[in-house]
Amino acid sequence: MKKDHVFSLLAGLLVLLTCVCGVSANTLTLGNANLQNVGDTGWVDLSLDAAPPQGLAGYSVTFTIIDSSIADITDVRYPGWVVQGFSSRSPGTNNVNIRVADVGDAVNAQTPGPIYLGSVQVQGLAEGTTDISVTANEVDAEDGSPVNLSVTKSSIAVQLPPGSIQVTCTPVSGAQVYLDGVLQSGKLTDTTLDGVTPGPHKVRVTYSGYASSPEKDVTVESGQTATISFALVKTGSFKVTSTPSGANIILDNAPTGQTTPYTLTGLDPTFAHLVRVELPGYYGKETSKKPTPGVTVTVSFTLTWAGNDVAPYGNISIGSVPDGAEVFIDGSDAEAETPANIQIDPGPHTVSVALAGYGTPAGQTVTVATHKTVTVNFDLKKNPPIPIPEFPTSLVPLIFVLVICVLVVFLKNQNKR
Repeated sequence: MKKDHVFSLLAGLLVLLTCVCGVSANTLTLGNANLQNVGDTGWVDLSLDAAPPQGLAGYSVTFTIIDSSIADITDVRYPGWVVQGFSSRSPGTNNVNIRVADVGDAVNAQTPGPIYLGSVQVQGLAEGTTDISVTANEVDAEDGSPVNLSVTKSSIAVQLPPGSIQVTCTPVSGAQVYLDGVLQSGKLTDTTLDGVTPGPHKVRVTYSGYASSPEKDVTVESGQTATISFALVKTGSFKVTSTPSGANIILDNAPTGQTTPYTLTGLDPTFAHLVRVELPGYYGKETSKKPTPGVTVTVSFTLTWAGNDVAPYGNISIGSVPDGAEVFIDGSDAEAETPANIQIDPGPHTVSVALAGYGTPAGQTVTVATHKTVTVNFDLKKNPPIPIPEFPTSLVPLIFVLVICVLVVFLKNQNKR
């Protein structure tokens, strides 16, 4: 008896859970509509993900376009299996109702999903995007019971026909074109950019050896071609030098990472550039100069020592193993042998050494600061001895015989005389 009570209790719980949780809801799904132009039409389909277990007897749904200024519903169509279909529009609204009855046995429990329920035709009225929703007013199964449903909404996008931009450039052709900051691959001036979305855009062009053009604004109208032109000018160069050399070069308040002497290239000649040089221990100097297109202009500075009667020099301490190597600074003989301590102007210098009988190591480049000593060491490798070929001992007997023969011939000749 106890087992019967247990089974009865479990059965009751299962029934209770079924009543509480119910059957999972079917889903009504709307498709999207992407209209390429204002005035174009397209269809938005409505489908049911699966057939209800009791089949489908009929349904009433309402389509609503949220923003009626973007699109309008212009037509309705039904599935081929519908026996009776009706549609109506609510006065003063953008709501269209569809009612279908007497489905018969067209949609039963074995009908595979998704099940097409109908469509509305929409027409684009203005550029933009709007949601379209569907409301399930009444969806009945064959036994008259309501079908439990969840509903999704979709969107309608209406676009304007694209326009074009014709880009020209002087005095060169073949300049690269950027639209809204993006390089247009395969497009070189003179060219036309097609398929451009209507509205405001920014265009610029670049060409090697010429100053980059500033961006220009252009507005593209739907279905129209806008034109824009650029006049490029060659870039200029500054050869920056200083006395003493090795000064840091600053261009337009930004460090260049270079030291004098150095040539700055690719300068825009449409405005003046601020050039400044700085060297530790010296007063910095600067000048403002406008580049000349296609020309390298020399910009020179003579720096003034900022110390108090202290010589503006640094030192290089040079050693080698073994000692006695000749020292060369920047390719010139320093007239010194290692170990050596050489006073020199601040800045970058290349040190090399040479010693007879030893291989010449690669030079070392160091940067000398004012009143500082930089140490450079070289480990010299002795040249290998020149090998002396060994005399083959196997030839000694033969040579001895040859010598005897020569002597015999010589003595015979002497006796004949």
